[in-house]
Amino acid sequence: HTSRCIFCNVTVPSTPGPSSSEPTPSDPTSPFLPEWPTDIIHQSTLLLYKAQVVSLYQIHSAFPKPPELNTNCHDGSSSSSDTSSSDYSTSSSNETYRNKPRRRRKKRTSTKKKKKRELQLHLASTFGVGSLTGTVGRSYRSTPSTRPLGAKPTGLDVLTHLNQNSELADYVGKEGATAIVTGGNSGIGLATVSTLALAGLKVVLCARNTEAAKKAILPLPPYAQSFVDIQELDLADLDSVTRAANAIIQKLSKDGKATTRKLACIVNNAGVMNVPTKQFTKQGLELQFGTNHVGHHYFTRLLLPSMMENGRVVTVSSVAHKNPTTAGKLDWDEAARSTKYSPWGAYGDSKLANILFSKRLQDLCIEQGRPDVMSVSLHPGVIATNLWRSTVPFFLQPAVQLISNKSVEQGSATSLFCSLAKTVEGGAYYDNCATAKPSAVAEDKQNRRDLWDYTEEFLTSKGYELPRELFR
Repeated sequence: HTSRCIFCNVTVPSTPGPSSSEPTPSDPTSPFLPEWPTDIIHQSTLLLYKAQVVSLYQIHSAFPKPPELNTNCHDGSSSSSDTSSSDYSTSSSNETYRNKPRRRRKKRTSTKKKKKRELQLHLASTFGVGSLTGTVGRSYRSTPSTRPLGAKPTGLDVLTHLNQNSELADYVGKEGATAIVTGGNSGIGLATVSTLALAGLKVVLCARNTEAAKKAILPLPPYAQSFVDIQELDLADLDSVTRAANAIIQKLSKDGKATTRKLACIVNNAGVMNVPTKQFTKQGLELQFGTNHVGHHYFTRLLLPSMMENGRVVTVSSVAHKNPTTAGKLDWDEAARSTKYSPWGAYGDSKLANILFSKRLQDLCIEQGRPDVMSVSLHPGVIATNLWRSTVPFFLQPAVQLISNKSVEQGSATSLFCSLAKTVEGGAYYDNCATAKPSAVAEDKQNRRDLWDYTEEFLTSKGYELPRELFR
């Protein structure tokens, strides 16, 4: 026998059903599966699903079964109104059911029942384990949904929508598929890590402070924590980038008892914003340009040879890319050295570089025979995260909520859409889970080539070895 994962919708092997200590209703519409998947990658889905179906069954059992005017026998044969023994299959039974007088005690509990019904509708619509008409459990597998994502979906909304419409990327559910998220210990990075783990991907959370990262994932459910590895990474120090990339490659390689893990997705999420005074990376680059662009460029280049088929590189940019220090043909040496420093201008330079890097990477993927690998960039929205700590004084931090247009969970939605959707447009710039048009400077092909060449030359001049080819 086989069963299907409710999130990634792949068939996985199963073992005999639940033990005798677990209640197994005899109703054919029972939400309990006859067998549970045992594949290690699907254990998180299993635990979540078992918890939900038990809750749904308890809620469902509190409501009377609605009348069914046109019913079929559970074995698939048709039943006629004059021969069926069901209490709800004849018109007379339906009339009795409808006209049955209500007791006053039921009226007093109507509010409680209403709340239970609302919870039932929410769980059923969110996890796709049944219809919204009371037959929870009859259709436990995901079914296509016509509900649009809307303007401000959360990361979980994106995962549910893609799953219900069978639009998850090919690597979701594959054995050993691994995603890497930089800056995953706070803000939209942490929300991205948790949802990718919920989707069944192994996740490498990269952060400067590993102790803070360990504390950050403690609120996650145990099954999600088991899918997350923590890796130290300081993008402002290229030596740290080298160590982190080598450690991740070693984790991805086959290690005796462990199965081979393959790189499915890189989410270049980490960054610094609007640093008030001019600061430099360890290798002498302006801090924002060096961290947000050069560090991610080098990190991605080292990891690309391990990228699996149909892999993804997602780079978080910003609408601030429209306000760089100079317009037209950019002077990347000036952006890197920042002799005329402007906090917001330097941030705009780094975010523009993110888009140009993403587009040039897509060009090279096509040129080197790997059009299956998609490189995209995105604007997550204006979100109240730790990035504002250098912009607004401590006592005014609560005011950031007034100018933000998304919550942290909503801010992670576009990153997750670009990471998990089966179909994305290579080289495109995304906003609100859809393609958007960046500035004309960001579209310029010569700009993207100049930036790529400048970055590669800088790295080699500092003694950092790059793979000759993007892919093996």
